[in-house]
Amino acid sequence: MASVLGSIGRRIERFASRRIAVRVVVLLVAALALGGWSFGAIVRERALGRDQFGRLGDLAYGLAALPSEAVRAFRMMMQDDLAGMATEHSDRFPGRAGWTFFDVWRESGLDGYLLFSRHDGDVGHHVFELVDLKAGETVHRIDIDAERLFADAPSSSGRSVSSWLNPRRFQAVHPVPLENGDLLVKSQESPMVRMTPCGDPVWILDDEFYHHTTEPGPDGNFWTSGFVRPQQVPGLAPSFYDPSIVEFSAEG
Repeated sequence: MASVLGSIGRRIERFASRRIAVRVVVLLVAALALGGWSFGAIVRERALGRDQFGRLGDLAYGLAALPSEAVRAFRMMMQDDLAGMATEHSDRFPGRAGWTFFDVWRESGLDGYLLFSRHDGDVGHHVFELVDLKAGETVHRIDIDAERLFADAPSSSGRSVSSWLNPRRFQAVHPVPLENGDLLVKSQESPMVRMTPCGDPVWILDDEFYHHTTEPGPDGNFWTSGFVRPQQVPGLAPSFYDPSIVEFSAEG
């Protein structure tokens, strides 16, 4: 009798253990489902520009972006392009470099100069080239030293410093030549620098991040794009920013 009762007790114990294990699994699955749903809801709210979750929303949005950033980093490694400066179809002109002018150019009588701003992949940094359009030759070249240009700029002056403090990623967007040969230079979202034709900094505007084109005004001043901080437009998603138009003089 005792053995029978013992056998029944062991069976009940095993059955109860199974039920407890099933309950634990169910609870874990429910918790994971609830956590995933909550995470997705927070990311969605932040992506729609709603800031009701504060720093938690920023953290969730950043975590959600990790897979795509990892894929991008892997592609850069596979292309041996850790600076991220390669472009699609960059190999479409194998064995060719420099300028190629066709007969229509020779017959056009084109004159003047072109200030060519580009990333030189052979040397791994940005350069300015002054091209004589009549002769079809580069008559002057400036190798840009971004670290020296922005040495006095505080890293807190903008959103990100990865592009303009890294010489291999710096891109001078729409440089503007001045009458004495100096140049107004900035990256895509960086401080504004006035530099000499030899590449030495003259002054720096580091109270803001400037971007896109720089245009001269009728009074001798210049106009460019900046950002409104704090943002005045509510409901902007993290990938959108509130731009502004900024006026400044050649003297900074």
